[in-house]
Amino acid sequence: MNLISRLDRFFTRYYPDPIVFTIVLTLVTLGVCVLVTDMTPSGVLNLWGDGLPGLLTFMGQLSLTLVFSHTLANTDIVSSGLKGLSRLPGNARQAYLLVVLITCGLSLITWSLGLVGGAIIARTVAQEAGTKGIKLNYPLLVAAAYASTCIRHMGYSSSAALFVATEGHALQDSMGVIPVTETVFTVWNGITILCAILALCMTVLFLHSRDQTTDAPAVEPETAEAPAASPGTPAERVENSRWLTLILAASLAIYLGQAALAGKLTIDLNTVNWSLLLACLIFVRSPKHLVDSIGRAGPVVAPILLHYPFYAGMMAVMIGSGLVSILASGIVASASPETLPLFAFLSGGLLNIFIPSGGGQWAVQGPIFIEAANALDVPASQIVMAVAYGDQWTNLIQPFWALPMLAIAGLEVRQILGYCVFFLLSLGTILAGGLLITAML
Repeated sequence: MNLISRLDRFFTRYYPDPIVFTIVLTLVTLGVCVLVTDMTPSGVLNLWGDGLPGLLTFMGQLSLTLVFSHTLANTDIVSSGLKGLSRLPGNARQAYLLVVLITCGLSLITWSLGLVGGAIIARTVAQEAGTKGIKLNYPLLVAAAYASTCIRHMGYSSSAALFVATEGHALQDSMGVIPVTETVFTVWNGITILCAILALCMTVLFLHSRDQTTDAPAVEPETAEAPAASPGTPAERVENSRWLTLILAASLAIYLGQAALAGKLTIDLNTVNWSLLLACLIFVRSPKHLVDSIGRAGPVVAPILLHYPFYAGMMAVMIGSGLVSILASGIVASASPETLPLFAFLSGGLLNIFIPSGGGQWAVQGPIFIEAANALDVPASQIVMAVAYGDQWTNLIQPFWALPMLAIAGLEVRQILGYCVFFLLSLGTILAGGLLITAML
């Protein structure tokens, strides 16, 4: 039995449902805070309970992003396009590469489209493979799609990069406003993106070459809504009218255009959500179609609604108790100008296990590492991207963000984690190497 099979067998047998992971992580966080800091057990519990609602606004924004992305990806025009692309592969190697490349492209546009679109393209490619008799491993295909979302903070929806590019952000006094042209849209970040995509492609082909699966997967398509019958009553004619959604889309487009011309439009989660909603309004058939499509996105959003309050509680405990400062300061104390970005990357990867939120994580780590960057004369833009790199990297073993994708793909976390370990190693090498080379130039 090779290493891939052993890892797959281990996670299948011993990895519990992610809610168990969240509960254990919560208990570990509470225990460590009591042992390492000066907080009493009662004080730690108070921090935790008070922090549970701390990310409700952010949770709502993320939920809308996933709902709108799921709705958009399942509109007639987008689903037809994905279906057409899924017919292109003529063998298993081409199938794996197609899923990786499409998911990477979507993730660089916006992380939510990467999660939803990656899951859908993996499903449709698997369905087409079954009809053609192509032998491939469906869990590996989905793992490759999920791994390909782990470059999302290198694109324009990078939480930390958008945060520091916003006038009036919390760290402006210590680092100023850093435009995205110095973070996301830099040559070194672009080169690292290309190397990361190449590493993902090589890793999935390596895993495929050692895969023992011989049967094509049996994957049923998601239940799609059939076109509505000809409306009879006046109420049915109104709710099935395309003009209402188009008028609303035009109104939203005018608003966004006016805000852009006035210089009030910033690229943040709200802008992304309204842009996705605009696309949904344009492509859905009617108001009724929009409501029905959003209703089918429930399983994609459910993990966020369940897990995120617990992560908010953990974040509040780590910040309020000073545990984050202890962890990050210990790393910073042994850093040099050349290695500080690497330490920020590793620290970001570690903290992401406890706080799986790019924006929330930057709020925690930013002050510590920016202070260190100023002391060591390291460009703040490198630290911003280093933390973002670390956050996206360990998503491969932090199952939270896999849940929406797996809800669409119809798999469980334990079925893909064995493969994700290999993607973690290859992607981590590229990201760490890119940061070290950039810091030394």
